[in-house]
Amino acid sequence: MDRDLYGIQVEVEQFEVLINHPETAEGTFQRFFEEHPHFLGDLQSPLPLSHVRLEHASGLYILDFILKPIVAYQRDTNWRVLDLKRPNAPLLAGPANHVRLSHDVTQAIAQLRDYGDYFQNPENAQRIVDALGHRLKYPELAVLIGRLRDTDPELLNKAQSRERDVRIVTYDEILQHQQHLIT
Repeated sequence: MDRDLYGIQVEVEQFEVLINHPETAEGTFQRFFEEHPHFLGDLQSPLPLSHVRLEHASGLYILDFILKPIVAYQRDTNWRVLDLKRPNAPLLAGPANHVRLSHDVTQAIAQLRDYGDYFQNPENAQRIVDALGHRLKYPELAVLIGRLRDTDPELLNKAQSRERDVRIVTYDEILQHQQHLIT
């Protein structure tokens, strides 16, 4: 989809209003990204699959997004499971000399690791093929959470380096990427 500078500016302003309002619900962000999937993309222009339902022995996982790559979709690591959390969730906790990821972030990481375990379990292989039309065992795991403006990036990098299996993405990073398109 082609986007002109005016259209990008309008979308960026809409996104900014959402992330700056502390009561914006996760479902509102889900709908925004469904309507504006390019906000979740990078150079591979992934196809966002929303609310993917995966059955498991004790229930059902409903994943916010699976980003299916358009290029080299056969490689599992080009796929991304993205879980949405709120932008007002804190990223870090603790004193500066013992900073750690916040409870919100560690809870999201645990959830994503459960999803990762699901994909790696051979018992789920056919369910995954049925849901996605493709075998998928090792997708990248990521959570969209919090604001970078409220955090020391160096401390976040340090904390992120301890959790290499789940990528932490902030709403400000999404915003900055889109703003870059109009400058």
